[in-house]
Amino acid sequence: MVRVPGGLAVLMACVVAAACGLTIAENRDDATLAARVRIALLNDPDLGRLRLQARAVAGVVTLSGTVPSAELAARAANVAGTVRGVREVRSALEIGRAPEPGTPPYMPMAWKPAST
Repeated sequence: MVRVPGGLAVLMACVVAAACGLTIAENRDDATLAARVRIALLNDPDLGRLRLQARAVAGVVTLSGTVPSAELAARAANVAGTVRGVREVRSALEIGRAPEPGTPPYMPMAWKPAST
């Protein structure tokens, strides 16, 4: 068994606690930033109906989803870039036919509506 001097143990505990606190705060900030970007996209008259997703990590926002044109993909990136706190925007947007409004973004294969 290795003995750690009392002062060193306290110092190590403080460092670990501080690091955990930063991680929690950063995760909260990333979630808030992603939510702000999604709101900005929803408020855009052409982008709001497309149900685009935004994920943030340390101020870097990644957009995902499907847009009907490269022009709207560029517009989504520009809108996301205007949100306070965004340091960089990365696009994982796919160009193609966007899902129809009102359809769920994901429906498991085994899901069936309840019979009445």
